[in-house]
Amino acid sequence: MGTTGLTGTAAITAALAFLGGPMGVLGGIAVLGIVGLISETLAETSFEDLLIAIYCQRRLSEQELT
Repeated sequence: MGTTGLTGTAAITAALAFLGGPMGVLGGIAVLGIVGLISETLAETSFEDLLIAIYCQRRLSEQELT
């Protein structure tokens, strides 16, 4: 919004139109939705993988102690 020199609703409209490219404001809204879904999926997957790796290491270390 700072690059357009606009304020308020005009700045939001310009930013969405820029993100949407040839599809305009609706394309910008779609881009924001897609980016949100992708980031949510990556966050969940990475967190689950991290927990699985931690518990696998823990199980291996417990087996070595017995």
